[in-house]
Amino acid sequence: MFHANYPVIGIQECYPVYLTGIGISDPEFHTHRDKGKIIVGDKEYTAGKGSIFYIASGESHTYYPIDGDWTTYWVVFRGDSLDAMMARLGFGRYVVKTINDITEVKKLYDQIAAAAREPGDGAGHCSMLVYQYILLMHKLLIVQQENRTGTVVDNAIVFMEKNYRDDISLQTLASVCGISTQHFCRVGNVSAVQKSHYWIPMRRLRRSEDG
Repeated sequence: MFHANYPVIGIQECYPVYLTGIGISDPEFHTHRDKGKIIVGDKEYTAGKGSIFYIASGESHTYYPIDGDWTTYWVVFRGDSLDAMMARLGFGRYVVKTINDITEVKKLYDQIAAAAREPGDGAGHCSMLVYQYILLMHKLLIVQQENRTGTVVDNAIVFMEKNYRDDISLQTLASVCGISTQHFCRVGNVSAVQKSHYWIPMRRLRRSEDG
Protein backbone atom coordinates (compact mmCIF):
# COMPACT_ATOMS: atom_id res chain seq x y z
CA MET A 1 0.00 0.00 0.00
CA PHE A 2 1.26 3.45 -0.90
CA HIS A 3 -0.65 6.73 -0.77
CA ALA A 4 1.09 10.08 -1.03
CA ASN A 5 0.26 13.72 -1.58
CA TYR A 6 2.90 16.28 -2.51
CA PRO A 7 1.35 19.76 -2.56
CA VAL A 8 2.47 22.25 -5.18
CA ILE A 9 4.67 24.70 -3.27
CA GLY A 10 3.77 28.36 -3.78
CA ILE A 11 2.91 31.07 -1.30
CA GLN A 12 3.33 28.65 1.61
CA GLU A 13 7.10 29.08 1.31
CA CYS A 14 6.64 32.32 3.24
CA TYR A 15 4.98 30.45 6.12
CA PRO A 16 7.10 29.59 9.20
CA VAL A 17 6.35 25.91 8.55
CA TYR A 18 4.60 24.25 5.62
CA LEU A 19 3.75 20.78 4.33
CA THR A 20 5.77 19.31 1.46
CA GLY A 21 4.47 15.74 1.57
CA ILE A 22 2.23 13.34 3.47
CA GLY A 23 1.45 9.68 2.92
CA ILE A 24 1.19 6.06 3.99
CA SER A 25 3.64 3.41 2.85
CA ASP A 26 4.57 -0.16 3.60
CA PRO A 27 8.23 -0.08 4.45
CA GLU A 28 8.61 9.15 8.90
CA PHE A 29 6.62 9.96 11.33
CA HIS A 30 4.81 7.19 13.18
CA THR A 31 4.32 3.47 12.69
CA HIS A 32 1.00 1.72 12.88
CA ARG A 33 1.73 -2.02 13.10
CA ASP A 34 4.50 -4.64 12.98
CA LYS A 35 8.18 -3.79 13.40
CA GLY A 36 11.05 -2.16 11.59
CA LYS A 37 14.58 -0.91 12.02
CA ILE A 38 15.52 2.76 12.03
CA ILE A 39 19.15 3.72 11.50
CA VAL A 40 20.17 7.34 12.07
CA GLY A 41 23.88 7.99 11.68
CA ASP A 42 25.55 5.15 13.58
CA LYS A 43 22.56 4.53 15.90
CA GLU A 44 20.04 1.74 15.37
CA TYR A 45 16.53 1.49 16.85
CA THR A 46 13.73 -1.07 16.69
CA ALA A 47 10.35 0.54 16.04
CA GLY A 48 6.89 -0.97 16.31
CA LYS A 49 3.31 0.02 16.95
CA GLY A 50 3.23 3.46 18.56
CA SER A 51 6.76 4.37 17.54
CA ILE A 52 7.30 7.97 16.49
CA PHE A 53 10.45 9.31 14.96
CA TYR A 54 11.45 12.84 14.02
CA ILE A 55 14.46 13.18 11.73
CA ALA A 56 15.73 16.61 10.72
CA SER A 57 16.20 17.51 7.08
CA GLY A 58 19.60 16.41 5.80
CA GLU A 59 20.16 13.87 8.59
CA SER A 60 21.39 10.58 7.10
CA HIS A 61 18.94 7.78 7.89
CA THR A 62 17.24 4.65 6.63
CA TYR A 63 14.43 2.40 7.83
CA TYR A 64 13.04 -0.97 6.76
CA PRO A 65 10.65 -3.72 7.97
CA ILE A 66 11.89 -6.67 10.01
CA ASP A 67 8.63 -8.33 11.05
CA GLY A 68 5.74 -8.59 8.61
CA ASP A 69 4.26 -5.64 6.72
CA TRP A 70 5.54 -2.48 8.35
CA THR A 71 3.12 0.38 7.74
CA THR A 72 4.45 3.91 8.22
CA TYR A 73 2.53 7.17 8.25
CA TRP A 74 4.84 10.02 7.28
CA VAL A 75 4.73 13.79 7.20
CA VAL A 76 7.41 15.96 5.59
CA PHE A 77 7.54 19.68 6.38
CA ARG A 78 9.88 22.58 5.79
CA GLY A 79 10.37 26.18 6.91
CA ASP A 80 13.08 28.83 6.82
CA SER A 81 13.55 28.78 10.61
CA LEU A 82 12.41 25.21 11.15
CA ASP A 83 15.75 23.77 12.31
CA ALA A 84 16.18 26.52 14.90
CA MET A 85 12.60 26.10 16.14
CA MET A 86 12.89 22.32 16.45
CA ALA A 87 16.20 22.67 18.29
CA ARG A 88 14.70 25.18 20.73
CA LEU A 89 11.82 22.75 21.32
CA GLY A 90 14.37 20.08 22.27
CA PHE A 91 14.18 17.78 19.24
CA GLY A 92 17.82 18.09 18.21
CA ARG A 93 18.62 16.29 14.95
CA TYR A 94 16.41 13.29 15.66
CA VAL A 95 14.16 11.68 18.26
CA VAL A 96 12.91 8.07 18.34
CA LYS A 97 10.26 7.16 20.92
CA THR A 98 7.32 4.81 21.47
CA ILE A 99 4.06 5.94 23.06
CA ASN A 100 1.15 3.87 24.34
CA ASP A 101 -1.71 5.69 22.60
CA ILE A 102 -1.39 7.18 19.12
CA THR A 103 -5.08 8.10 18.79
CA GLU A 104 -4.44 11.84 19.03
CA VAL A 105 -1.55 11.60 16.57
CA LYS A 106 -3.58 9.61 14.03
CA LYS A 107 -6.52 12.03 14.27
CA LEU A 108 -4.33 15.05 13.53
CA TYR A 109 -2.53 13.16 10.76
CA ASP A 110 -5.88 12.47 9.08
CA GLN A 111 -6.79 16.16 9.33
CA ILE A 112 -3.50 17.15 7.64
CA ALA A 113 -4.05 14.56 4.88
CA ALA A 114 -7.57 15.90 4.27
CA ALA A 115 -6.35 19.52 4.22
CA ALA A 116 -3.64 18.60 1.69
CA ARG A 117 -6.43 17.60 -0.71
CA GLU A 118 -8.39 20.83 -0.21
CA PRO A 119 -8.69 23.24 -3.13
CA GLY A 120 -8.11 26.94 -2.61
CA ASP A 121 -6.46 27.79 0.73
CA GLY A 122 -5.60 24.21 1.66
CA ALA A 123 -1.94 25.22 1.98
CA GLY A 124 -2.71 27.69 4.76
CA HIS A 125 -4.85 25.15 6.57
CA CYS A 126 -2.07 22.54 6.21
CA SER A 127 0.50 24.93 7.63
CA MET A 128 -1.64 25.54 10.70
CA LEU A 129 -2.23 21.81 11.22
CA VAL A 130 1.45 20.93 10.75
CA TYR A 131 2.33 23.47 13.43
CA GLN A 132 -0.21 21.78 15.73
CA TYR A 133 1.37 18.43 14.82
CA ILE A 134 4.82 19.67 15.85
CA LEU A 135 3.42 20.94 19.16
CA LEU A 136 1.72 17.57 19.73
CA MET A 137 5.02 15.78 19.05
CA HIS A 138 6.69 18.17 21.49
CA LYS A 139 4.17 17.27 24.16
CA LEU A 140 4.46 13.52 23.59
CA LEU A 141 8.19 13.22 22.95
CA ILE A 142 9.74 16.07 24.90
CA VAL A 143 7.45 17.40 27.66
CA GLN A 144 6.30 13.98 28.85
CA GLN A 145 9.91 12.82 28.75
CA GLU A 146 10.83 15.77 30.97
CA ASN A 147 8.25 14.47 33.43
CA ARG A 148 10.20 11.20 33.49
CA THR A 149 13.56 12.79 34.25
CA GLY A 150 14.33 10.08 36.77
CA THR A 151 14.09 7.48 34.01
CA VAL A 152 16.58 9.40 31.87
CA VAL A 153 19.09 9.62 34.72
CA ASP A 154 18.52 5.97 35.67
CA ASN A 155 19.17 4.83 32.10
CA ALA A 156 22.35 6.91 31.97
CA ILE A 157 23.61 5.53 35.27
CA VAL A 158 22.87 1.92 34.26
CA PHE A 159 24.83 2.47 31.04
CA MET A 160 27.76 3.98 32.94
CA GLU A 161 27.73 1.06 35.37
CA LYS A 162 28.00 -1.42 32.49
CA ASN A 163 30.56 0.57 30.51
CA TYR A 164 32.66 2.21 33.21
CA ARG A 165 35.89 1.09 31.50
CA ASP A 166 35.11 3.25 28.45
CA ASP A 167 35.34 7.00 27.91
CA ILE A 168 31.69 8.07 28.08
CA SER A 169 30.59 11.43 26.69
CA LEU A 170 27.35 13.35 27.22
CA GLN A 171 26.61 12.70 23.54
CA THR A 172 26.83 8.95 24.17
CA LEU A 173 24.57 9.14 27.23
CA ALA A 174 22.02 11.22 25.33
CA SER A 175 22.00 8.67 22.51
CA VAL A 176 21.49 5.81 24.99
CA CYS A 177 18.48 7.67 26.39
CA GLY A 178 17.15 8.29 22.87
CA ILE A 179 17.24 12.09 23.07
CA SER A 180 19.43 14.89 21.76
CA THR A 181 22.46 16.08 23.73
CA GLN A 182 20.83 19.49 24.19
CA HIS A 183 17.68 17.89 25.58
CA PHE A 184 19.67 15.52 27.77
CA CYS A 185 21.56 18.44 29.29
CA ARG A 186 18.26 20.14 30.10
CA VAL A 187 16.23 17.24 31.52
CA GLY A 188 18.86 14.69 32.50
CA ASN A 189 19.96 16.42 35.71
CA VAL A 190 23.41 17.04 34.29
CA SER A 191 24.70 18.12 37.67
CA ALA A 192 24.10 14.55 38.81
CA VAL A 193 25.48 12.98 35.65
CA GLN A 194 28.56 15.21 35.77
CA LYS A 195 29.42 13.46 39.01
CA SER A 196 30.18 10.49 36.78
CA HIS A 197 33.48 12.19 35.95
CA TYR A 198 34.42 11.45 39.56
CA TRP A 199 32.38 8.27 39.98
CA ILE A 200 33.75 6.41 36.94
CA PRO A 201 37.46 6.64 37.93
CA MET A 202 36.56 5.54 41.48
CA ARG A 203 34.54 2.65 40.04
CA ARG A 204 37.49 1.58 37.90
CA LEU A 205 39.77 1.74 40.92
CA ARG A 206 37.46 -0.40 43.06
CA ARG A 207 37.10 -2.99 40.31
CA SER A 208 40.87 -3.17 39.87
CA GLU A 209 41.32 -3.58 43.62
CA ASP A 210 38.73 -6.38 43.58
CA GLY A 211 40.95 -8.13 41.15
